[in-house]
Amino acid sequence: QAIKLDPKYAIAYRRRGDAYDEKGDYDRAIEDYNQVIKLDSEDALAYNNRGLAYHCKGDYDRAIEDYNQAIKLDSEDAMAYRNRGNTYYEKGDYDRAIKDYNQAIKLDSEDAMAYLNRGLVYDNKNNADRAIEDYDNAVRLGSYETELNRKFASWVMHMQRVDKRGRSEFDEVIEHLNEVINKNSSETADHYYYTGVRQLFMNDGLSARRGFEIALMLGYHDREKVEQHLENLKNRK
Repeated sequence: QAIKLDPKYAIAYRRRGDAYDEKGDYDRAIEDYNQVIKLDSEDALAYNNRGLAYHCKGDYDRAIEDYNQAIKLDSEDAMAYRNRGNTYYEKGDYDRAIKDYNQAIKLDSEDAMAYLNRGLVYDNKNNADRAIEDYDNAVRLGSYETELNRKFASWVMHMQRVDKRGRSEFDEVIEHLNEVINKNSSETADHYYYTGVRQLFMNDGLSARRGFEIALMLGYHDREKVEQHLENLKNRK
């Protein structure tokens, strides 16, 4: 209706493009983002969102071109760096992906998805320690009740898609957390702390709380992190 009233109303095209994107109709989304850019070539978000649509179509090179332009127009946009990092990850260019996730986190230190995706890249580079640290930060930040972190929960669900090997990224996260848990004696704070982290990924808040409470009793070295996990759980709906 807004487009009928004013065919030059760029925001209406962008919003309709976002709606098409949500429905998985990427071609129509791209058509609308094209129109936004035609009307306003300085709209960084339109380039970012068109890049997302190209990414979902598997056209990674065009996605990166759009993210480059979004970043050129708004170099403070953490989301554009994260999205470009995701595309580099899909292309197997792990070093560039990490560089973009680093920048996204520098611009927005509470971006749970940037931590999660950087952890997946570190996993693929066989850097288990860095991966586990990122998974921990991701699930700690992602358990806040905000719109962004509802998207984080959706992304964790997305990670559970099984690939042609019969495995998922989610399986790999849980497997690595299990390795850390089993590496530490059941009498140690680390064992219970990472049990809590694992249970958060599995959306089992009750078991997660128990793990963190025992980790706190046993003197886990980063008390502030444990208390933040417990505070998040207390506020969870």
